[in-house]
Amino acid sequence: MTFSDHHHFSESEILSIKSRAIDKIIVTTEKDFVRLDAKILRKQLFYLPIKSQFLSNQETFDQTILNYVGTCTRNR
Repeated sequence: MTFSDHHHFSESEILSIKSRAIDKIIVTTEKDFVRLDAKILRKQLFYLPIKSQFLSNQETFDQTILNYVGTCTRNR
């Protein structure tokens, strides 16, 4: 089953997932795992962790974020 990013699962969609997943595991994204965790049996529900890695310029990115946070008045 495929759902769009930031999808909010309806009760009927959750029932459909459950009925199609009898005796099967469900693999989802980490974000959707959080949305589905209380609604589907934990022994059936698994997620792929989300990880980010910079191939280059990580220091520049980190410094840009730190500079913004240090100067933004909303963060004080």
